[in-house]
Parts: sequence; C-alpha cells; structure tokens
Amino acid sequence: MKIVTYKIKIQYNLRIMKVIPTLSFITLIFLSAGCIRENRSGCGGYLSLKFRYTDSNGAPLTPGFPETDHLSVFVFDRQGIFVCERKDSALQLDHYIMEMPLPQGRYQFVVWAGLSESYRLSSHVPSQTHLEDFGLQLNRTTDNTVPILPSLLYHGLHETIDVNADEDQEITVDLRRITNNIHVIVHYATPTLQLRISIEDNNGNYDYQGETLSGQPISYLPEYSQPSDSPNTWIADFNVMQLQTDSDTRLKIYSPEKELQYNEKLISGLLAENPDIDFNSDHDFTIEITFDSYYVPVSIRINDWEIIIEEAVLPFFSPIKYMPEQRMSGRDQRMIELPDFLQSDLLHYPFGASVG
Repeated sequence: MKIVTYKIKIQYNLRIMKVIPTLSFITLIFLSAGCIRENRSGCGGYLSLKFRYTDSNGAPLTPGFPETDHLSVFVFDRQGIFVCERKDSALQLDHYIMEMPLPQGRYQFVVWAGLSESYRLSSHVPSQTHLEDFGLQLNRTTDNTVPILPSLLYHGLHETIDVNADEDQEITVDLRRITNNIHVIVHYATPTLQLRISIEDNNGNYDYQGETLSGQPISYLPEYSQPSDSPNTWIADFNVMQLQTDSDTRLKIYSPEKELQYNEKLISGLLAENPDIDFNSDHDFTIEITFDSYYVPVSIRINDWEIIIEEAVLPFFSPIKYMPEQRMSGRDQRMIELPDFLQSDLLHYPFGASVG
C-alpha cells in the first residue's frame, strides 16, 4: 500500500473549525485508498474476475493458472456491443484477481491470455464493434507460412451477468489452451543434410468463442536442432494452433533436395494411434520416426508409445489380367486389373516391365 504523507500547516490564528474539514478530507482519502487496494468489503459496485485453467470440457487442470504473463479481458454489453478492454501484464499466478469497475448493467466477457506479436485481433471499437465480428488471427507471411513459433495462447468466455452498483460480485472465467507443442524427431538411415519438416493445417482464424474459422491452409515452420553425436537425426519443434480430430492436418518431410518424401495425417494417422492421448487436455506431443534409406517408416513412437507398422503382404491370386495397351503422356504403358479389394486406384506399369 502506497503511503502518502500530507503536511498541514495550521495558522495559530485559525479557528479549530477550519482544521476539522481538512482532517476529514485526509481521512476520506486514506479510507478510499484502502477500499481500492486492500479489503474491498463494503465498497460496493466492483466486479472481481478470477481465472482457472481447464480442459475443453471445463474440467480443472493443474496448474490452476495458465502459463502466461499477459491477460486481456474484452467487455461487451447485453446486446453484444464492445464496451472496453482491460489488460494486465504482471500477473501473480497464485490467487490472481482482476477488478473490473463497471457501471450497472449486463455484460459478457471474452478473454485472451498470451497475446503477442504472433497474433492479430480484429478491430474492436467501443460502442461500435459487435461480438459476432470480434475474432483473432494467427499472423503469417503472404504465402501463408508461419515462420516463427507462436506464443502459448489461452481463450475464455463468460456468459452475460448482471452488475449491480451497490453489490460486489465475483466470477470465475475458465481458460482453455489453444496452442499445442509438437516435438518431431526424425532418424534417417544415413547421415544427411538438413531435412525440411512442416505441419500444414487450416486453423489460423478464430471467432469470439475460440472456435476455428475456415480460411487458407497455413504451413508451420519449426525450430531445428541436431544432436552433435547423431548426424542422421533431425529435431523439429513446433507450436501449432488448435488441433481438431476431423481436420486434415499434415506432417510433411522433404529431402535435402526439397522433394516431398513423407506426407501423413498428423491426427488420425499418427497422434490418434496412441490410446492414451486425450485432445481435450493433452497439448504436448513427441513424434519420433525412423526411416530407411527410401523414407519408408520402420519405427514410429508417439509420446513413448510405439506404433506397430504392419507390412502389406499380398496373398496368391489368379493370374493378373492385362488390359489393352494405351499410349499415355507420350509413353507406352500397360495397365493391370487388380483384385476387387485393391481397385480403389489403378496402378500403371511402364511398357515392357515385368509384373509379378
């Protein structure tokens, strides 16, 4: 509590009645300071916001407060019109409370914790911007590449509440994590120059509810490292936005010659193979892949869970039927008719090549 010393010079010829109002004014100042800084009981009209870290279903997580030192609260009225913003960058992780002096009325709140130069908020003008038009976008280059790791980001939303001028209130806003750390370890058969590793997804735009909006696919680039004692290993660290089980998120690996060698669905093809992963609460993943010299995976581990790679073995069939020769792209090619269960795609063999 900041102590302010007031010096009062009293003329001997002043009547005592002139001193009493001055002392009363000083007393009021100290009482007001204590009301704001210390115990606010009895002051009235203040809304106190507390925050807790939860999963996507609202279940509390440990630690109870997000790993961030930047908190931004956006206030909207009952009609969804933007009122004001309150920021704090010096958060105390234990028992943190943000006091929000608001006039009597009905309000709703959108919270973003962890905002940085990685993100851009939509325009929010008091008395003009509507809640439905308020959102967030991940910054990217003109070719939709995210060249630096985004900072950790959390989102919170609280429904409309009534604020009374003569009553203190306290609400708790649940914050859920939007970003995910992905640690990719690639072992190649032989020492190699730097591989190019990227993650592609369509998750760079969000509405006021923290839900993903459709947009252009973006490509995340990692921070690379290589163990000094392992010249055939490359490590790529990513921080990507919200992962959704139904999205076509891709992990892509290119050779030093920039040729695409590996293109796999990150969620359904890799992460979801680990039965212990819960996308509502898990946000840190380690993917370790060992390739042979043809970039064929021979071992995959997800958060220390090994995925068994089954080799496809074709059983014996009746002789393969050859279809008439056709000229395609200036070269003679012969198409074969596959068994029914393999006829999702036709394979093309160069003319003269032996089959089977």
